Amino acid sequence: MANRGTLPGIQKPITNAAIVNLPSLLVSTKFAPPRLGRKAVKRARLLERLGEMRHCRLIIVIGSAGFGKTTLLAQWRQELLQTGAEVSWLLLGPAEARMGQFWSYLAGALARLGIAGEDDSLLLGDVQDQRMSDAVIASVVNQAAASAKDLFLIIDDYHFVEDARAHDLLYRLINQAPENLHVVVAARSQPPIPTGRWLGLGQVAEIVAEDLPFDEHEVAEFVRQNVTAKLRLEDAHLIFEHSLGWPAALQLVASRLNRSPRSLATPAALAALLRYEHNHKDRMGASTAIENQLAALKAQDNKRN
Repeated sequence: MANRGTLPGIQKPITNAAIVNLPSLLVSTKFAPPRLGRKAVKRARLLERLGEMRHCRLIIVIGSAGFGKTTLLAQWRQELLQTGAEVSWLLLGPAEARMGQFWSYLAGALARLGIAGEDDSLLLGDVQDQRMSDAVIASVVNQAAASAKDLFLIIDDYHFVEDARAHDLLYRLINQAPENLHVVVAARSQPPIPTGRWLGLGQVAEIVAEDLPFDEHEVAEFVRQNVTAKLRLEDAHLIFEHSLGWPAALQLVASRLNRSPRSLATPAALAALLRYEHNHKDRMGASTAIENQLAALKAQDNKRN
């Protein structure tokens, strides 16, 4: 390890400004995966797909808010841990939009994988300097390659990152990663990370918004687990047809049914409120149409209460 304050081959002292990256100043909850409720529906279909993707150096999960990205990855994290893999979780937010804060938390997440010690001077470096960032990446890659375990870094809400230098840093880390280091990114839109070369090598995989809705079996299981009122099988089918399996819509349906199971909150009435015209879907897209219908449902729900 280099002496405190310098990096191997780089005679550049760490300035006081870099001390903001000290691990003791990082918010620990940023590294805590979400708790899975006992009523969460296991996404067996998507978990199987993720299992088939686990060899990839980059796995991307894309979907709007309420599509179940975080819950899916939290479930996969549990499965990965059961196989003996090391998994680190990082939740980003608006504060991590710029390079400095992004690197602070990325370094902390890497440290939790055991491939960058929290007392290592590399974590205090100014990665906005090209030579410094090259040395940081080299150190992380070398430590990862020396590990006997599969290493997974899950980054949730990556869409908050706005700094092109942060995207470039992550790209270079993924590009040089050994075969046992895998980065999983969840975002509301396609991350601006070049993936063409990796696609050709079969080293990048995606789960997109169209993949995330619950299928009919999962909707039935969700209703069984989360709705106190007793529903018929055809009621669950009706909810599936008109919610399109969108997890956020299902949560709203369950909430309404549980508050008024004997009055206006019948499955048929709720499904009718979620229904949208096919030509509307073609013009605006399924997710936008559902969001509009949910807004109408909420407004009507407020009037009745």
